[in-house]
Amino acid sequence: RVVTIGRCLLPDSTVQGLHLPQLKQLALERVSISEGTLCGLIARCPALECLLIYYSFGFQCARINSLSLISIGVRLRHRYLSDHETDEPQFRELIIENAPSLERLLRVDILDGLHVSIISAPKLETLGSLHGEMYLSSSILQVGVSSLLLAFSML
Repeated sequence: RVVTIGRCLLPDSTVQGLHLPQLKQLALERVSISEGTLCGLIARCPALECLLIYYSFGFQCARINSLSLISIGVRLRHRYLSDHETDEPQFRELIIENAPSLERLLRVDILDGLHVSIISAPKLETLGSLHGEMYLSSSILQVGVSSLLLAFSML
């Protein structure tokens, strides 16, 4: 029901064999993944409700088509924060093509240079940025990967 994939290269050949019908939360932390592989991974998770893309790269654009996604959290990988220089594409555009259940789209830093386009997300209520601390249900949570996943669960 909950998967975190981190610090790895996730090739298309690995994702092609996956089918995760009960997965609810997916976090991609510092993952190198192509645009096609990312789309394929989301498509193979029909019950996915929460998606976190944290410092991941290898794609310039993420296109979201999901009937079940409720929350998306994004933090871009900045070149000056990387462990080494890379020529891989950097995530710079998020397109919500069809997400009828999406209620929350959260970005850690509004000044990160991410271009967001929303084509269809009729239930979207929260489109915001988290910086430093966030307030949810009278609780203060420090922003980080665990906090974002916890925040999605609490909302």
